[in-house]
Amino acid sequence: MLEIQDVEQAKLKSFTWMKHLVSTARSFMENTAMPIVLHEVDTNLFDKQQFQYVTISYPWHPVPYESGKCKNFRIRTLEGDEHPSVVRDTIMRRAVHYVQHHHLKGFWIDHECLDQEDTVKHQIAMHSMDRLYAESPCSVGMLTTKVDRQWKLNALSALLDGSLFRGTGDETVVTAPPSLESAGFWRVLKWFVRLVSDPWWRRCWIFQEEYCAGRRMSILIPCEPSLQQNTPEFGTMRGELEIPAIELRTQLTVFALACQRDARLDAKQKHFVQKTILHKAERYQTSYQHGRHRGHTLSAIIMADLQRRRIKYPRDFLAVSANCCAYSRRLDEEALDQHDEVSLGLSLFVQALINGEILVNQKHTCRTFRRGFAAFFHQQIFSAVQPPMGMDTLTFLKHCRLTNIQLCHEGIATTGYLWRITDALKVGSVEARYQFPSHQSSTQSCDSLWACLNQLAQRIASSHPSLASRLSHFISERKTRSNLAVRDEFMVAMAKEVARAWSDKRRLVVGELLSHGTGCGLFVATDPHDLPRHVFTSWHNASGSPFRDTQEPVDKHVSLELDVEADLSDRGLPRLRTRRWINGLCFFSQTAEQEVVFPWPDSFL
Repeated sequence: MLEIQDVEQAKLKSFTWMKHLVSTARSFMENTAMPIVLHEVDTNLFDKQQFQYVTISYPWHPVPYESGKCKNFRIRTLEGDEHPSVVRDTIMRRAVHYVQHHHLKGFWIDHECLDQEDTVKHQIAMHSMDRLYAESPCSVGMLTTKVDRQWKLNALSALLDGSLFRGTGDETVVTAPPSLESAGFWRVLKWFVRLVSDPWWRRCWIFQEEYCAGRRMSILIPCEPSLQQNTPEFGTMRGELEIPAIELRTQLTVFALACQRDARLDAKQKHFVQKTILHKAERYQTSYQHGRHRGHTLSAIIMADLQRRRIKYPRDFLAVSANCCAYSRRLDEEALDQHDEVSLGLSLFVQALINGEILVNQKHTCRTFRRGFAAFFHQQIFSAVQPPMGMDTLTFLKHCRLTNIQLCHEGIATTGYLWRITDALKVGSVEARYQFPSHQSSTQSCDSLWACLNQLAQRIASSHPSLASRLSHFISERKTRSNLAVRDEFMVAMAKEVARAWSDKRRLVVGELLSHGTGCGLFVATDPHDLPRHVFTSWHNASGSPFRDTQEPVDKHVSLELDVEADLSDRGLPRLRTRRWINGLCFFSQTAEQEVVFPWPDSFL
């Protein structure tokens, strides 16, 4: 693992490349002569007003029922040369149709617009794909499975508008089975399985393109023009259904979760639905809101989905996973190729660790390693995060990472703030406390929050004057701010957890910094019968706009209850063993972070 860390390569992304994308322009597309000549143009990804274009996402290889011919389109390069397009005509024709219908100026398509021969340029582009798709004005994924029957079109329409399910309201949709008669149910189920069996759902690269494009990705599904389209969800293109990818994923996820609760399916059939629909077209947040993926990190879920998909060159998995997980520190695939004894799975694991993923490192935990990288990743990476109130989303979990990582012989060295728990606030059974409700409007919630924290500050003023003063200052400062920064939003969420714990008479513990400097913390004890002794927190703000800096794409925050070993490391650093997540508020001013080390678990040694 230490040897793999040494092949880290800095700044593999390039915004210069993104400012000089090669795209194809449409000014001459009205010409009906064959072959059609498309011109390469030099475009700036960030100047969306100058050149409105679409990014095309498609499988490189045709399906058996699709023509793979490449004869009707030619490309005129920036230098003035011409060559036949390497992309098959069926894809180029649909791309041109989309551009013309939406009055765009051109399109970007990887096989044609990326230099496939120059390995250096290709590597830079590969590591920049996340920003390309995230910043593109729009992206479109091209399926080849055709809607050729009216009932198939009607089923898609019922899926998207929710009429496929019994009940009304978000609370009942997932628990209710699809409102179809038995005959209709099996036909619709088979149709949706066929739809997600399209090659577009089976490739790692395409998963990355859709995931990074987010809400800017639409899906094009070929449709028999003679069918009646009576819904606006399908767009206005003749012969194509245009559906927002995130909407299709959401409704397919709802359908699959409903099938899991449908008595018409036995256990084997439910597993089949999970394997065919959820494993290909799941929307993570929809599943998470209904209890699926609890106890998983977002990175572990992404890794599992990538492992299920195909990729031509396995080493590309490093860049693809880093793009999807927003890892800023990258490993050099070319250098790793020179080491035959280095496995891809271990390289992926090291890349995750140097980007801050938290290792489960209990000293006496010695488990048999699970087979398969995704299972190993889920087993070894800490996933027991308890998001604070209002942040119970998978996106929050993506930010729960350590900072300033260096792998060493003793373990994982990092920086942050180490707190020693010095006292537990008395719960008290007779005092009246302000009741902090769990569900309120945003304004009411803030008013309740400040009132509850004010009461808490008053009650601890005599026993913990410094903490009370900092808490009062925090309240007055946040009350006057209309727009909160990311750090402020995180602290307000943590403050809600403290307020709710105080209102519910749960145990709150007080911490002080172990390093030099003044600071105090107030944490919510997870287990009232097993109070924490030490807490480690860290925070890192993302490095500004992605247009200027690519090194730290996400904010990072950690708040861990842990054990501190009696012996220091060889470098004199505290040795920390992770126990569980803990929510709370920390206050410190101009205090330098402390370097610590999380030792390797015994099973690694």
